[in-house]
Amino acid sequence: MRKTGIKTLSGICLALSLMCISVPLSARADTEASYEAYEDSPKIYYSEAESEEAKAAKSEVKESIAAEINETALKSAEKASAFSKPKGRQVADFAVRFVGNPYRYGGTSLTNGSDCSGFIMSVYANFGVSLPHSSGQLAYVGRSVGTDLAAAEPGDIICYSGHAAIYIGGGRIVHASTEETGIKISSASYRPIKAIRRVL
Repeated sequence: MRKTGIKTLSGICLALSLMCISVPLSARADTEASYEAYEDSPKIYYSEAESEEAKAAKSEVKESIAAEINETALKSAEKASAFSKPKGRQVADFAVRFVGNPYRYGGTSLTNGSDCSGFIMSVYANFGVSLPHSSGQLAYVGRSVGTDLAAAEPGDIICYSGHAAIYIGGGRIVHASTEETGIKISSASYRPIKAIRRVL
């Protein structure tokens, strides 16, 4: 009875030993098979240089987009600021952009040459207002503000004898003066004022 028990126990131990050995061998076989499959599979290699180039490209794109967004926001702000100004101020600001351009008798071009009334007519045309090409007739357009410069506002038309200009504020006017000086800024009181007219 005792010998039979010992044989049985020995058989169990032998079986367990064989199981312990077979499991690692099986796992190793699977690992080797997986490694061989990996070695045979196609591979993609990324160099460090390519990675840096990709990063640089992404950074450049981000900077470009940011710059475009900032520029768009700035332009929108400028437009909003411009449209928030009174119409007369907008007229005055637009008119001074042509300072330095030539005077031409009978002309109406803000860039290639205009006379005093042609200058005013073309400036106001940009704001949808039709005015006569005559300094004498400009003394009757819009509504009267009198002749006191203290009552004038930017954009008002300042009429003199045989001449007209646009008031820009601060006691100054912008006008197509003479062939020698072209479109320039002058003191509004450089000669007697005949009338001040407000169109907008």
